[in-house]
Amino acid sequence: MDNLKYETVDPSEIKKARKHTNTVFILNRIILIVMIASIGIVLYSFRGIIINKSDLDSFSEDSFDIPDASIEIINPMLAGVDNNNENFQINAKNAKNDINQKNLIYLKEIQALMNINTDNTTQIFADKATYDNKRKTLILEDNIIITTASNYVSYMQKASINLNNNSVFSQSPIIIKTPGTCILGNALRITNKGKVLKLKNGINMVFNQDKKSECDKK
Repeated sequence: MDNLKYETVDPSEIKKARKHTNTVFILNRIILIVMIASIGIVLYSFRGIIINKSDLDSFSEDSFDIPDASIEIINPMLAGVDNNNENFQINAKNAKNDINQKNLIYLKEIQALMNINTDNTTQIFADKATYDNKRKTLILEDNIIITTASNYVSYMQKASINLNNNSVFSQSPIIIKTPGTCILGNALRITNKGKVLKLKNGINMVFNQDKKSECDKK
């Protein structure tokens, strides 16, 4: 029978190998914990927003661009309470949170409800929007439709919503339709839970055929 030769392993090498294995295991655990914590923070940020009282005197309707450095959430829902303890809710197809400006949330294909569970619920649709958690505003852009409890339906391209008091303001051309009327305006403000609707900067009732065709597009 052939003689077998065994090489003696240095005990220090065994200790180094074990130490390396333990180090790799610990690092993997740390990475896993950090990943889970990061996901938890993102989900917590979008699970709901409670609105605190603040004073907002003006709106901004500037266009916005979605940043590259952002975290995307699919089918998010933002919910909160205004200063009058009225609920609001914002749903979207997707949302992106700018990691450099964490108070900004960019939304696409949104549906918003204001004054929920009341007789004055207002429904809002828009192609895109940006929610400012610091100022408590929602800036809407493109193909905006606002339906109030008074059966007014407003069409515009830009609008700002103050979620502190659930008011809506727009300085873009506006078409307002009721069951029997069509009104063209250049600025709009909706207050008092959708009960008060004011037009500014020129108002036109539809009488001639040219204006009627503009309303019929909606």
